[in-house]
Amino acid sequence: MLINREQQRVIDEVEQNILLLASAGTGKTNTLAYRVAHLIEGGYAKAENILCMTFTNKAANEMKDRIQSLVGSPAKAVEVSTFHSFCFFVLQQEGKRNETLYTDVTIFDEEDCKELSEPYRPGKLREMSFANIIGMVKEYRSLYGFYSDDLVGDYKRTIERLQKEQRPAIEQQFSSFGNVLYSELHDFLNHGHEWIAAYDESLASVHGLDFTDLICGVHRLFQDPVVRERWRSRYSYISVDEMQDTGVLEYKVLEMLWEGNHVLLCGDYFQTIYEWRGSDPFRLLKQFDADFKPLKIIFYENYRSNWTLFTMAFKTLQNMFPDLVGSIYSELPRANSERKGKPVLIKGCKNSYLEGRYIYEAICTLPKDANIGVLVRDNKKAQRLSDSFERLNNEKPEDERRHFMIIDEFKFFRRQEIKDVMAYFKLLMNPNDSVSAKRIIKRYVAGIGDARIAAIESPETRQVGLKLTDFMDMPIFEAEPYAKLVSGLEHHEVVVYDVEST
Repeated sequence: MLINREQQRVIDEVEQNILLLASAGTGKTNTLAYRVAHLIEGGYAKAENILCMTFTNKAANEMKDRIQSLVGSPAKAVEVSTFHSFCFFVLQQEGKRNETLYTDVTIFDEEDCKELSEPYRPGKLREMSFANIIGMVKEYRSLYGFYSDDLVGDYKRTIERLQKEQRPAIEQQFSSFGNVLYSELHDFLNHGHEWIAAYDESLASVHGLDFTDLICGVHRLFQDPVVRERWRSRYSYISVDEMQDTGVLEYKVLEMLWEGNHVLLCGDYFQTIYEWRGSDPFRLLKQFDADFKPLKIIFYENYRSNWTLFTMAFKTLQNMFPDLVGSIYSELPRANSERKGKPVLIKGCKNSYLEGRYIYEAICTLPKDANIGVLVRDNKKAQRLSDSFERLNNEKPEDERRHFMIIDEFKFFRRQEIKDVMAYFKLLMNPNDSVSAKRIIKRYVAGIGDARIAAIESPETRQVGLKLTDFMDMPIFEAEPYAKLVSGLEHHEVVVYDVEST
């Protein structure tokens, strides 16, 4: 790999903090991998004292592979993980020292959490909106520092303060087709603290955490100076990629690791896609600039796109954000490629039917073995296009038809059969996971329906200390669990000790 001037500065700089502004295709991943190799081979840091954080599993795996190809086996000791994986690792390790934390926790994805939160969701509120409002309240509880043993009280105080300070953001979650669901909003403002606390208790009963709990849990742990110092002193060089997607609470957690360490933050103002859930790249990168006085380095060379594609993309940014582009770039970015590329065609269509037909016919002019992707703004648009393609396909002879697939329809870990298999493994790993137990029972156990499960999970049953997963412990089916006790009573062979007086 050829290293340009800006990339070499990042690799060589081992003393100052760095704020790296690098867009897609500028060689960022390779540069960060070479920097890690330089730190290890130059003796600036041991591999186990280097933390590289990304925001997707794919990026983390890619980074691991690049570092290992440069350094070899020592690279295995470098901590490369997503932000959520890092938080899970912290909670697991601290759970070994703190008896109030579970070490056998299971991470519940959005689908699993829906089942636990559904009993508390206001009728007309969308599932995703309810999940968002739960996450929002949990995060702000941490940001406000409302940590006490009274969970319901903490959430009540949080919602009351949010109502004063973030009312528009709350109303946005309770909006449906431009109208605020005031009845549901009123119920939430009065009882939301009870709902979220009950949802948390449901999670705790199955030794589960949702994604927000990972961040909030570590933020709370790091309030303890001993715990915070244990993790801060563990690393000497920390790099964080895709910083523009970091939320305020995530930044607060990371910030507690940075003091006294060498920090590299990498991001791109124009790539943020999570502002709707709280990321604020302009504020956070400005705060990092003020607090840590980093060396600012910008990557100007783009190695991925041809001249036409890159110029089109950058001109779009210039037209949309002229002041911001001018304040960031002291010189204009450029495409490194010598390929000019084909012109970009902009096609206007009067309606979605004509648009679908135009795209379909354009695809049919390309070779049948070509890899073709159609990018759309949302899933509804993808579904409409897919329906159009299917109708148009049926008008053609079978040998001339094209095969289409909506990628979002085939999310591997959300497919029914995959979630069934994962439910078995989750239950093996966490015997308290009643959500996985219910999935297995409903799908594969005959004669047990919702009514029976509801009876088992009723307050009366829980009061005597029984839970659903207790009934899946095989020994209780192999013999009557109290048979020996019954026999002993019948033969007057039972001795009762009054333990307290003894």
